[in-house]
Amino acid sequence: SLQGISTPLLRIVWARIILDEAHNIKNPRVQASVAVCKLQACARWAVTGTPIQNNLLDMYSLLKFLRCSPFDEFNLWKSQVDNGSKKGGERLSILTKSLLLRRTKDQLDSTGKPLVILFIPVPGESREGRWPCPCLGLNSHLSALLREPLNF
Repeated sequence: SLQGISTPLLRIVWARIILDEAHNIKNPRVQASVAVCKLQACARWAVTGTPIQNNLLDMYSLLKFLRCSPFDEFNLWKSQVDNGSKKGGERLSILTKSLLLRRTKDQLDSTGKPLVILFIPVPGESREGRWPCPCLGLNSHLSALLREPLNF
């Protein structure tokens, strides 16, 4: 549990949090899942190729991170979706169709040609250009940044 842990990351209200490899928070009780759900943001994205790996609890974890109310409440999730009923399966289908953007490697663009994905590096500027290696004292670096005016 992260009760009582103080980190500068929890004091920032982010414009957007993009959780890459989001399937890594499939267990809502592990520390990483609890931590990312506590972060404050105006918008949240979850990016994964496998939203459900083991069971429907994996999907619940993503909905909790995304704050998809009311399905981010565990008791409601279990009673209305993850209950083994046909109606629960229908609700899951509606949720996934509403929330997921699916792209496959063999997908074509609107003209019938294969999709071309370009990766264009964007040079860091302002704070991003000063970020250290994430594993080298990120919390102390963020503490220093918090003393500056925030402009995300």
